[in-house]
Amino acid sequence: MQTPSTAPANPNPIAPPRRWSIRRRLLAGSAAGLLLWLVAGYSALLIMQRAEIRGQLSRVADCGPWCQRLWPWNAQVVLLRCRCARRTGDLQLWTRLTDTWARHSPQSGKLKFERELMRMQSGAFTGDLPSQVKRFILADVDSSTIAEAAVLGLMAQRDFEQANTTLAWWEGLSVRKNDARLYRGILLRLRGEEDRARAEYEQILTEFPQHELALTHLADLLSETESPQRALEKYGTLLSLAPRSVAARVGAARCLRMLARWDAAKAVLQDLLNQPEPPVNVVQEAGQIALEQGDYDLAEKYLATAMKSRTPTHDERMAVATNFALQKQPERGLELLQKDARIESLEKQQRDLQVAILLEPGRDNLQVQLRKIDDELSRTGP
Repeated sequence: MQTPSTAPANPNPIAPPRRWSIRRRLLAGSAAGLLLWLVAGYSALLIMQRAEIRGQLSRVADCGPWCQRLWPWNAQVVLLRCRCARRTGDLQLWTRLTDTWARHSPQSGKLKFERELMRMQSGAFTGDLPSQVKRFILADVDSSTIAEAAVLGLMAQRDFEQANTTLAWWEGLSVRKNDARLYRGILLRLRGEEDRARAEYEQILTEFPQHELALTHLADLLSETESPQRALEKYGTLLSLAPRSVAARVGAARCLRMLARWDAAKAVLQDLLNQPEPPVNVVQEAGQIALEQGDYDLAEKYLATAMKSRTPTHDERMAVATNFALQKQPERGLELLQKDARIESLEKQQRDLQVAILLEPGRDNLQVQLRKIDDELSRTGP
């Protein structure tokens, strides 16, 4: 007679041991976590790309660090952050981003082209422009990005004829149409066609009301041609979208100064002035405010610092000359006024010739005259 077995029966003899079940759960959880991580990173990148299309460059800047934490290895995220910093003229952020990029990927071809685009945008072309553009295209750099940098560089060189030709090429691509429209407006404004320029900016804002660069240029135009109160409203909208925008801060301070609200104007700029190296346009505007308030020593300090940092505008030279006169230094003011008058005359001739060349591109004598004026302007200096 057999003794019944006392061993417990296995109700499910094909079930795996418990330790395998735990391991599988851990693996499944890790895989789900990794998938969520990738989806979050990709979603953040899509948000940044959409924001750039809509002209919300500050949103790109805000999303950038978070997106890079999710996708630290993704060069597309770094490239997008660099491009937006370059487009807004934030040289400090652009330098910091490209330096970090260089430490992690010193041989990156995309980094090399991004740095070259910044040089092009500043007006420092590498060789002749057509060859440089062709090299970018062969390297699969986005055509609208190439066109934007080239147009900015040509405008920096005040070569409106080539800038117009390059912009027409961009417009023919039908890519980033609103950004092309923005630069069409800028070119029109440089040629003195303020009404047409304003129409271009307003058309962009009809489709994308939060387009920061269009808001900036429209507000600048309004502050020069219409009511500073209307311009201040636009700057207020811009500051609500981009609280850290230096251009918006300076523009708002300028409008407040024009409205004789000097204390409010100073308050807008104060934290920027407290930085170790304040932006030049902040220093310049602070000098204008000090001049209008009668603090001539402080005005001279700020205005002289700004003039050393860049080629001054007509208004800036006039402010310095006025300050000299109020400080009873008429000879220094007179010298600056005479220089300013000559520069103004040369720049007017330059603009007239550039428009004439656009209308009659075959007239070589116009090009010769333009080169002579360019040479004299470069000798005259600040």
